[in-house]
Amino acid sequence: KVLPGPDAHTVTVSFGGEIVRLAGNDRYDTGIAAAEELKAVNGWDDFQKIIVASGADFPDALSASYLAYVKDAPILLVGKDDKSIAKIASYVNNNLASGGTVYIVGGTGAVLESVEDAINGTEVRLAGSDRFATNLEVLKEAGVDGEELLIAYGMNYADALSASAAARPIFLVGKTLTADQKAYLEANKDSLAEATYVIGGPGAVSDSVKAEVEAYTGEAKRLEGSD
Repeated sequence: KVLPGPDAHTVTVSFGGEIVRLAGNDRYDTGIAAAEELKAVNGWDDFQKIIVASGADFPDALSASYLAYVKDAPILLVGKDDKSIAKIASYVNNNLASGGTVYIVGGTGAVLESVEDAINGTEVRLAGSDRFATNLEVLKEAGVDGEELLIAYGMNYADALSASAAARPIFLVGKTLTADQKAYLEANKDSLAEATYVIGGPGAVSDSVKAEVEAYTGEAKRLEGSD
């Protein structure tokens, strides 16, 4: 049973907990609502770090989930239209602490240069030639030191999204590992945790890709369901 809550955005359920809906008129306003909730639950006046990623596609924002955890930062989505750019830039400029950093995830084809022009503060763009290369740049910035690596298919969002709340680095893969991905795993194999997880069945992350990863990480545990 759901009962009216103490304010407009909460309801109290009969077992004594709360359901909090974070919503706006569109995905960009919903991102701002989530950022505001992050401030509220932590008692922050502003953010030391903010992440901005494209709201038109999923991979860069998903790559940034671990970076957001490491940096105590919200992820704000932005479009390519003047309205969403102005809205996000205004929120960043009003909620970034003095001396704070804005991480822009994705190249200028994903997040326009005009976003950078509209934002104040120190800006760091994390970008590669494609979603997989951008993913590596994000992981390098976040740092991986003893964390369990989550391997997820990068051409669809469901499995990576399921794993994104685990506060672990997400390593996006395609049908095979790129040379840069192999180099990253080689360079970081000593700092990865003993446990590595493959998220999704062989239809998502193939057994051959799993074997490629295991050459650097040791045996990876597959977490899969029927869908």
